[in-house]
Amino acid sequence: MSRILIVDDNDGIINILKVFLTANGHEVMSAPNALAAISRLHHNPIPDFILTDYSMPLMNGCEFVGKVFEDQRYRHIPIVIMTGSIVDLIEFPKSENFCCLIKKPFILEKILNIINRHLYHSAG
Repeated sequence: MSRILIVDDNDGIINILKVFLTANGHEVMSAPNALAAISRLHHNPIPDFILTDYSMPLMNGCEFVGKVFEDQRYRHIPIVIMTGSIVDLIEFPKSENFCCLIKKPFILEKILNIINRHLYHSAG
């Protein structure tokens, strides 16, 4: 079982992903924004994978990814950014563990495939 952190200010997205990923054998924790997610990282077991929204109050998804990768304890965690924004305007994080950007609305199975592919790759 893998531990996944979902960061999104939309409770509906968090709930859908939480139910789906839990049903597929993952342990899920969530945070409503990047600052809460950083706190969760410091006070909980380190997740194996992070799914974060791009457009959030306080700090956007790319800024959050940058903060995560500043801390050596978290640099190994694969991260996917989810967005409904215009993709061309987003400056992507520069890291081998930044997996990809997923456009909302998304297909749940696609997210599961990305998670499984990166977790398998990390383990192998």
